Amino acid sequence: MTSKVLSLLNLDVSFVIKKALANTILRSAVLVAALIGFAKAISLIKEVLVADKIGVSPSLDAFIMANTFIGFYGLIVSSTYSESMVPEFIKLEEKAPHKVNQYFSNLLWLGAIGFILGLLVLSLMSNYYLPFFTKNFDTQTSQLTTNYFYLLIPSLIFGYFTAMFLKVLNAKKKNVLIAIEPLFISGLTILFFFTFNADNQTLNLILGLNIGTLLLLGISYKRIHQLGIRLRFQLGYTPEVANTVRQFLPYALSMFFIAMKTVLDNTMTANLGIGNVSLLNYSYKVYGMIAVIPCTVISIILFPYFSKLVAKNDIELLKSQVKKIGLTIGIASLVLVSLLIINSHWIVATLFERGAFQTKDTIEVATIFSMYTLGLPFDVLGILGIKLISAFQLNKVLIGSALIGVFANAFFNIVFVKYFQTAGIALATSFVFLIILLFYSIILKRHFNSISHKNG
Repeated sequence: MTSKVLSLLNLDVSFVIKKALANTILRSAVLVAALIGFAKAISLIKEVLVADKIGVSPSLDAFIMANTFIGFYGLIVSSTYSESMVPEFIKLEEKAPHKVNQYFSNLLWLGAIGFILGLLVLSLMSNYYLPFFTKNFDTQTSQLTTNYFYLLIPSLIFGYFTAMFLKVLNAKKKNVLIAIEPLFISGLTILFFFTFNADNQTLNLILGLNIGTLLLLGISYKRIHQLGIRLRFQLGYTPEVANTVRQFLPYALSMFFIAMKTVLDNTMTANLGIGNVSLLNYSYKVYGMIAVIPCTVISIILFPYFSKLVAKNDIELLKSQVKKIGLTIGIASLVLVSLLIINSHWIVATLFERGAFQTKDTIEVATIFSMYTLGLPFDVLGILGIKLISAFQLNKVLIGSALIGVFANAFFNIVFVKYFQTAGIALATSFVFLIILLFYSIILKRHFNSISHKNG
């Protein structure tokens, strides 16, 4: 009798599992999450080595500030331009697949020209804005920031082409390479830490970033070539390219203000003294390793899915799926936040407290990390909102959210830094995530109501 019950129970469980895995989205999400988890584990090893070999130091502060501006330009140009391509790419594959290669070639090379011109301006102006943002550093650390900035420029150029190629893979639902993207930079950086025992270990971070991005560029190009994408040098401004550019411009402007948040945070932290930028960076790295898994799954899996439902005008199914996904994210993230805050000191101590990273650093990083963690539910749900807005091609809305975010961030930074020092920067970030999520919720509710009214 018992064996029969167990057999029936096993059958039911097996049926449920098979039914769940039959869902393509769930299957893809599980695979991508597992791959991201593996890649972030390697990234974690890299951060442990950074803490051990570099610790909290002026050299690391200089690298973080230089990389802030490199990342700033990469975010507002490469990331937004490549992501603006996805809905149009999917439309063409559905309705006019013979135009895909022409569209992608035009978009890639037109963007590359604009990207290089912008990078030249950014580089020529660096001697003016970098000293301003690092004015509270000593002369040596400020000069080191400028030197590191120039050394990181190759990663920006490689990163533009890599971003475009990876988004093609994303549109074609080939997400393995995207999921393990951090593996290339982190893995090579670890290798360089063990290979080159330089006096300035920060140079290994720069080397890993440049060569890792180049390696990913080569692999991603080979992959899209295998999928039938053929690049030709052409600069045609077709209607499809024009539509993508129209979506890109407001998206880039919104990302400009969002990226300004990082610049503002690091600048205000630098004003608190040498070492504080490093403390904030370690805290955000721990937070980011946790937040990146749900955020990347949303970007990689759900964004193309949302875009496809919008293209098919299946709005009721889209609305139903968004509600279910949002509720799941909300409940799961609240539980996770509680566990992370309770164990914050243990997590930081286990990861970093060795070598150049001291006990007092652990205490400060754990406090800052807890403040970041408070905003996790709002951060993840906000990413869901952004992808839904982009799928509807309502990127102009993102300008409003970005403006709200940058002003709210400046206000909360000023208020909370006064009482909590560096931890106040992290707490301000959590409040900004909440405010922006409320803004997205209002906009999306109105848009869904507008569509229902038109279809009704």
